[in-house]
Amino acid sequence: MKAMRASMATLLLAACASTTPIAEKEPDPGLAEFIMQNTRALGGAAALDGVQTMVKQSLIEEGDYRDVAVFATDRNGRMRVDLFADGERVFAESYNGQSGFQWRPDEGQSPASQRGTIALSHTPQLPNHIFRLKDMAQNGHRLELLQPEQREGRAFQVLRLTLSDGFETYLLLEESSGLVTRSRNRRALHVDINDQQKVIESRVSDFRRVGDIVHPHRVEEVDLKTGETLVRVTVHSVRLNVPLSAEYFDNLVSEVPQPHPVDQPPPDPD
Repeated sequence: MKAMRASMATLLLAACASTTPIAEKEPDPGLAEFIMQNTRALGGAAALDGVQTMVKQSLIEEGDYRDVAVFATDRNGRMRVDLFADGERVFAESYNGQSGFQWRPDEGQSPASQRGTIALSHTPQLPNHIFRLKDMAQNGHRLELLQPEQREGRAFQVLRLTLSDGFETYLLLEESSGLVTRSRNRRALHVDINDQQKVIESRVSDFRRVGDIVHPHRVEEVDLKTGETLVRVTVHSVRLNVPLSAEYFDNLVSEVPQPHPVDQPPPDPD
């Protein structure tokens, strides 16, 4: 049970990856147009840059487990996720910009493994939380424009994103909307539990306006080889610019978020 609960948290992450730094390369001049299209579709540069913290509450479904996740990230590249089952916290992990941590009820807080820390460090950098396509270059990552694809009667531009440590993921941007609705990479779904590598596609949908920005509210993780849906994530709320204490990403014991009931709105930021 502990292993499954920990694995459910990692679906929010990028899993383990190469740590080979990327080489410098001249950007494709045609890439800027698609980045601008995506920025406009998500609310515009000013609105996106105005988000300093983001806190999401989601329902995560994997196998027989249905857990509530409270996920927080900020523009300093930090993240934290807490899992709750039947109102009780059952797992937590975080990355404070340098180190990773995890917490279990019977073990307390401990350092994350090296592989786990790498995965945790990727999460806030991927362009589906605070940072977007427009932020990738200034954060030290590289985007490349590849050959377009046709999927389900829709045209997609394919982008390869290489994070600064060498981790690669492929992003599919719908030409009609400018939104990234698919991403895929080869990884282990559960970083510290099973080393089996799969090509997993994240299918993102249900884009809604939250304040001045647009954010997806549903994600399905699919094994492309078998077509099996591995995990479903349904976002119940997205809160922007929530005040987070200096220790929130370091200390998983003293400050515990309280998930709100699904049929009630989340509390306003202080």
